[in-house]
This record gives sequence, C-alpha cells and structure tokens, in this order.
Amino acid sequence: MSTLKVLSPPQRTTLDMLQISDALWALSLLRQDADTEEERGKIREEIDRIADTDLALKTDGYGGLKRKAEAEMAYLKGEARRYTGKAKRIEAMLDDAKDLLMYVMEKLQTDKLRGHVTTISKCEGLYSLKLDDESLLPAEYVDEITVRIPKSDLIKRDLMANKPVPGARLERGDDYIRFD
Repeated sequence: MSTLKVLSPPQRTTLDMLQISDALWALSLLRQDADTEEERGKIREEIDRIADTDLALKTDGYGGLKRKAEAEMAYLKGEARRYTGKAKRIEAMLDDAKDLLMYVMEKLQTDKLRGHVTTISKCEGLYSLKLDDESLLPAEYVDEITVRIPKSDLIKRDLMANKPVPGARLERGDDYIRFD
C-alpha cells in the first residue's frame, strides 16, 4: 500500500477546489487498494476530514463570493438606474434651454445668437416620414412579409408529453450551479 501523506494545517488552507477534488479522488483510490480494514478506516477518516474542513470551507467561500458578487451587481444596477435618471433630467434641462433659446430668438426676430465663442443658430426642421394608414399605400411602396411564430410553450408541452412535433425536439441544457 502507498504511504498516506497527511496535509499539515498551513497547507490545508491553501488548497483550491481542484486540489481538494484531486486529493479526495486519490484517497478514494488508495482506499480501494488498502490491504486492511484499519488502513481503509484511516483513509476514510482523512477523506472525511478533508470533506468536513477544506471542502466545506471552500464551499462556504464560494457562497460568500456569490453573495458579495450579487450585492455588488445590485449596487451597480442601482447606480445605473440612478445615473440613467440623472441623464434624463439633464437631457430634459437641455431641451428646456433649447425651447427658451427658440423663444428668445423669436422675440428678437433673429436666426442667430452670437457669443464670444459660441454661435447658436435657428435651423429649419428636417423632414420625417409619417404613415397615417399603411393599408392605403400602393403595392410598389410596400414589402409583404409572412411571419411564422412558433408557439414554444405548446411545442415544449407536447414534446414533454412524448407527443412528436415534426421539426422540433427537446434538448437538455448544460448542467449548472445552484447555490442554496
């Protein structure tokens, strides 16, 4: 039988998840090759110790990492909403300033206001297309498009009930991690 190397406490705290996984795998292989029940018992104790200490601490560490990341994301999303609101208020303020400048130009009967650095000009509005009733447009002005929209919920329900649906199939997604 191979000699079992027990990790000292300082090394234990530096194990990453892959090292823990490798250690548990190696120990389980050693346990299978153990000659006596006493050797198997010692290896089992080491497996339990690693699983109870190192693995549990690392798992809790990942849980803490997830909680911190979620808190940071929530904070940043809140900041994004706050900055979006602030940007909208500034945009509204700029629109109000433009309306005021338009009013001043009309009162002064001028199309330009000149400063030392900036010139503000009144410009004619640009043309934009407005469609009052698309059904009245002649065929030459319209592209006809036929759209098929699959009823995903109905298709999935029938496939889950083992009812064949030509052109569709169920596919299992990738395994994922869930924190409880």
